[in-house]
Amino acid sequence: CVCFPIVTYTQSPNSRPSLEYTRVKITDCSDGCDYINASFVQYPDSTSGMSPVSSTDYLPRSMETSGKRKPGGRTRRQNRRYIVTQGPLPTTFVDFWKVVWEQRSRIIVMLTREEEMNRSLSLPQTKCHCYWPSTPYQPTAYGPLKVTLLTETRLTVSSSEDVIIIRQLTISHTSSPAGTSARTITHLQYTGWQDFAVPDNPVGCLRLIHLTNQAQTLYEKESAEDQREKENEGIDAATAAKDTEVGPMIVHCSAGCGRSGAFCTIDTVMRKMAGLDRLDGGEGTETDDEEQEEARRATEAEGVVDLLYETVERFREQRVSMVQTLRQYVFCYEAVMWWTLGYGSPKEEAGEGLAIEMDEE
Repeated sequence: CVCFPIVTYTQSPNSRPSLEYTRVKITDCSDGCDYINASFVQYPDSTSGMSPVSSTDYLPRSMETSGKRKPGGRTRRQNRRYIVTQGPLPTTFVDFWKVVWEQRSRIIVMLTREEEMNRSLSLPQTKCHCYWPSTPYQPTAYGPLKVTLLTETRLTVSSSEDVIIIRQLTISHTSSPAGTSARTITHLQYTGWQDFAVPDNPVGCLRLIHLTNQAQTLYEKESAEDQREKENEGIDAATAAKDTEVGPMIVHCSAGCGRSGAFCTIDTVMRKMAGLDRLDGGEGTETDDEEQEEARRATEAEGVVDLLYETVERFREQRVSMVQTLRQYVFCYEAVMWWTLGYGSPKEEAGEGLAIEMDEE
């Protein structure tokens, strides 16, 4: 069904409704409403034939994909896919965790504090409610799902206000067969990015991206190993792949557009510049070189000169107001520039005047 949100109960007052053709639909909706303010977001690769959206009923022209593949060429990696959503409300906690379970997401990136100072009133304002258990090893029920906090680690970036909090959680479903292992979820919260503003420098954001990429890669490697084990047990390859799939990472701030859009943009541009969203590994062939040359010519023909600008434009076709302010847009360029200079990993050398240490509190 197509169900539109009631702002009072399911949507933050400052958030934007999800576009119909990219919105995430809840499968387990006993009340008949499959709506949650969440969108699939992905940079579409015109040479891969992969759609960034959940429905192909309507696509903007710039998001249409050709679907062309050369015989004998290696398959291309799909550009990283995200689920971007608003900060969960108490009335949507159950729906949020249903999305985590149904989409098989293993990474949650939270780009806001629970409370931040209101810019005009200078008073604390709730930006996101605590939708996860706060007591370790005490399972909390969210509808048919049980979520348990295992560990919480705080990594200081530059000050006590600029912190990355890493939480390890598990999630299980009441209908899962006995003996089924709970899924592990990594929850990363960054406290150094205020609403409508930007951090003093991009190091914390780059560290966060580094940690999310590490965790996502680890889950994907574990998934590949589990898939091989299932295939060795005689399970069909397609079934094994579906059972062990790692879904898109979930990214949210308060409204799910400004800071979330900037994070996804920076991560996507860095991955494309590093070649992580290009051809899979292996020995190159003449066909592969032809594919790369064809992709280069296609990019030039489309007039893609500024990859970051193009990424933001594509993301805004999939979710409204991705990268919401000019300061956030400029910050995206700044973050990518700092990344090219070597910042963002725990082993980096801090620049002059920056006291950046990866301490565990």
